[in-house]
Amino acid sequence: MLRCFILLNIMLVLLPLFGTEPFDDSLTVSKDGKCSVQIKAWEDDKERILFIKTPKGKSGLTMEELGFDAGPEDYPTITTAGWDWYQNSITHIDPDTNIFAIRLKSSKTIYLDLNSRTVVNKLADKVVVGMEKVFAEKANKMLKSKDSRKRETGAIFVGQLKVKKAIPVLRKLLSDRSWFTLTSGDEPTMVILYVRQAAKTALESMGQKVEGVVTELPKEGHVIEKNYQYILRLDGDKVEQKDETPKTNNTGNKEEW
Repeated sequence: MLRCFILLNIMLVLLPLFGTEPFDDSLTVSKDGKCSVQIKAWEDDKERILFIKTPKGKSGLTMEELGFDAGPEDYPTITTAGWDWYQNSITHIDPDTNIFAIRLKSSKTIYLDLNSRTVVNKLADKVVVGMEKVFAEKANKMLKSKDSRKRETGAIFVGQLKVKKAIPVLRKLLSDRSWFTLTSGDEPTMVILYVRQAAKTALESMGQKVEGVVTELPKEGHVIEKNYQYILRLDGDKVEQKDETPKTNNTGNKEEW
């Protein structure tokens, strides 16, 4: 298993020391409030990263137990903010079966039986279809969120699930101004307009034609630094600026305007 690789073990020790703010935990609670699933950015001392709490007890699962054991090419990415596998995901606990599902941006879905607190490798087709309907509705609602990461997540999944009714909102997101900078060392090198990028991909996956939409820009001529803040120049001479100092995550300085 990948855990045997010495280099990765060294990274697990050193990366938390860099001081980057960790990814937020993911917490999903059942409708009756009796069950919950929490995902953390970093593993505990027993290498567990997902934690289940039910009236029957508590347990934790490692990434290998969750199915991430196919080898380095299938393993989640480790960053200075933690493991990124649950970023841009949608979760749900089915009230009838007590099955927890998390759909990842890769389109992979992991199912857990909360009664036995174990991974489920195969579900009845009707349960899977029901979960996908829930994911589609949640994703569609996310498109109108004030949170740019949620808008991005919604766009990813309405595209994967071919939610045709989302097309008008996706069209509007093609002008979304949320962005982050890819960096080399401490210097930004490229601007990624990540919400419009996700919206464009979603539209094209549903056979929609998208033209003239800019999703990436070189740093030169578009990003300037002033008072320790990055400023993005779009639409000719128009300049927009964020009030707060940019926060750093695994991809660079992510902005929400």
